[in-house]
Amino acid sequence: MYKNYVSKPAIPISCFRKLLLVMKLTTFLLIAAIVQVSAASYAQKVTIEVRSASLESVFKEMRKQTGYDFFFDRNTLKNSKPVSLNIKGLELEAALKQCLEAQPFTYSIEEKTVVIKEKEKSSIIQKIVDYFVNINVRGKVLDDKGQPLVGATVAIKGKNRSVKTDQNGVFYLDNVGESDKLVISFIGYQNREVDAASDMGSLTMVVADAELEEVKINAGYYSVTDRERTGSISRVTSEAISKHPISNPLMALTGRVAGVQVTQLSGVPGAGFKVQIRGRNSINSGNEPLYIVDGAIFPSTKITAVGSSIYSGRNSETGTSPLNMINPNDIQSIEILKDADATAIYGSRGSNGVVVITTKKGSAGSNKINTEISRSYSSVGHKMDLLNTEEYLEMRLEALKNDGLTVGATDYDLNGTVDKNRYTDWQEVLIGGIAPMTNASLTASGGSDKSNYLISGVLFF
Repeated sequence: MYKNYVSKPAIPISCFRKLLLVMKLTTFLLIAAIVQVSAASYAQKVTIEVRSASLESVFKEMRKQTGYDFFFDRNTLKNSKPVSLNIKGLELEAALKQCLEAQPFTYSIEEKTVVIKEKEKSSIIQKIVDYFVNINVRGKVLDDKGQPLVGATVAIKGKNRSVKTDQNGVFYLDNVGESDKLVISFIGYQNREVDAASDMGSLTMVVADAELEEVKINAGYYSVTDRERTGSISRVTSEAISKHPISNPLMALTGRVAGVQVTQLSGVPGAGFKVQIRGRNSINSGNEPLYIVDGAIFPSTKITAVGSSIYSGRNSETGTSPLNMINPNDIQSIEILKDADATAIYGSRGSNGVVVITTKKGSAGSNKINTEISRSYSSVGHKMDLLNTEEYLEMRLEALKNDGLTVGATDYDLNGTVDKNRYTDWQEVLIGGIAPMTNASLTASGGSDKSNYLISGVLFF
């Protein structure tokens, strides 16, 4: 028996409503999650506390804290002002607004990149206002005698704009900011920096050669100022010597004097130096310069130890330098005379150049006691790569095999006479340590106009 149903089976209306409600709730949760992720990307917290820092350094700190990349043109940032911030826990966008508040820049955030660019003039009115805010500058540059300086350079500080003065010493600059500064420069005169104004009036420059008159150079038998010298004389002062822990005064010349090559002959402590002034001048007669210490000729021949295996031999360049006996702390200056300056004063003896050493002397005044203590450490900078025992024995066995030989009675390293597991790195044993050195000096000086004294002592350990 069959039964016919008139109504078709379907989903109840109440169930359909529940399904729609679930779909709406799911859609709302997805949208909320997306909005939260998007908001979180812009809600990075920034904490910065700086004073008068560059804008680029602030961007680097923000990038470190947020992970955002900053895109900008370094040439554009040259127009930025120093930044002073005290930000604690601000969002990235708020921090950027505060950072660029007084800057001629704007920003935009694209995904994980912050783009920095210059602000554009909002309207023609803004451009007109900026034009009238700037001023036109006019002035006159004079020397210390009141005469016009022709060709002096007048530049706007921090900007790539400058002009030259005309034959009357007059200059003109248009469209200059009221807060700008002008830098005036001319060869032989000190640079002068002034605030910009419409009428600068007359600006007097100060001669910059006063220091040249005071610098005295010891040329051997006489002294000359740096301004009056005619030849090639180089000078190394006591200030430059005291900055380096050296035991020989010649070490202070390394890399400091043009045309002078200083080479230490060996790595032995106290070893001598070979000095060549403007290259090699002779094949047989030697190339050592003439050394003058306080007006007296100082020997340059190396001191050799009789019977010493280190210094023995026919090579006259080996040995200890006699200049090691001079304490570098007692040297006032070292002058190097080259070319005509050397031969005109010392004749043929100065054909290889002259090294003039002047030691410190007492001066009139109250008694003074100076102490100086320095400590240094030295170690081998590079060691040779050597075979270990296993690699050495492998090489020895391969050599015998290639020659068709077997291990013999005199092959003590292979026949078991010597322990095959023993290994000693003699570089480490002999020169692998750290060598400390302490230099302590004591100097007492004083005297009057008629007599003075200077006593010094040094201790190395």
